[in-house]
Amino acid sequence: MSLSKFLEAKDDSVYRCKYGEATRLSQLTYPQWSQDLQYLLQGAGALEIALGHEVAPPANQHARLLDFNRRESLAVTFIYNSCGPEAKVFLRRIPRSPAAMWTALAAEFDTAASRAGREGLIREFNRIKCSDYSSVSAYITALMDFKDVLASTDQAITDPTFISRLTSSLPDPYDTTVQLLHQQANLSVTDYITSIRQYEATLRIKAPEASTSNVTATSGSALYSRVSSTHSSNSGLRGKGHSFRGCGRGRDRGGYRNSWSRSNSSVGGRADDRSSSVTCWHCGRHGHTRRDCNSRQRGRQAMDSH
Repeated sequence: MSLSKFLEAKDDSVYRCKYGEATRLSQLTYPQWSQDLQYLLQGAGALEIALGHEVAPPANQHARLLDFNRRESLAVTFIYNSCGPEAKVFLRRIPRSPAAMWTALAAEFDTAASRAGREGLIREFNRIKCSDYSSVSAYITALMDFKDVLASTDQAITDPTFISRLTSSLPDPYDTTVQLLHQQANLSVTDYITSIRQYEATLRIKAPEASTSNVTATSGSALYSRVSSTHSSNSGLRGKGHSFRGCGRGRDRGGYRNSWSRSNSSVGGRADDRSSSVTCWHCGRHGHTRRDCNSRQRGRQAMDSH
């Protein structure tokens, strides 16, 4: 995956429709979700219904009632589908009325509205670990959610506090990147997040390359081991062959057939060097064996002619 594609990966924490998009509701995103969804509901003409300011018209006003029901259905759809898994489970206990759903979600998920809720968020901000998430980017997003929720409260998370919490809890491979960032002055939270996410993308791109290099190195080592093993085996055979002199008819001093010597005579001159050290048992000359001795063969021919 390229760096640009990694950074532009689809974010499932966002709900999209033809009227726009909204952050999905969770324990940490209520303020942003509430603001985003109000714009969507207003675009669909259903905001006043969700807030409880508009009620159904009398039953005898059929056209107005049909329009109200249509907009009410849109409000229910927007509210439910923009919720995260936990909020959807919660809504199963709530009547399918936009006003009832809106009020219940505010009471359940607007934790920053109370001091106890804000203190709980601070504790959770300091508790979570990078290893709890599938990636460093997901961990950063979680930390940013806490910062955003508490931004307008008396317990807002300052930029230095956020940077310290983030950089002190990253995995070991990020130490060098963090040190380089700390050496630069006047960097913002955005600067830190951008650099760390870019480094994460670089690590993901390099991971397959490292894996391929390891496979290649392993294959090369295995090939070298097989070649070395074969060479050692052949050397051992040649060494053993010299201990069996004249072992069998048609074999030379090393116990191998002469065809082996001839076939290897062109390899580095090894066969020629070996033959020069051979002494014929018949004539006493060097360079051949008794079986190949010309004097012995001439003697046999002379005896056969008589």
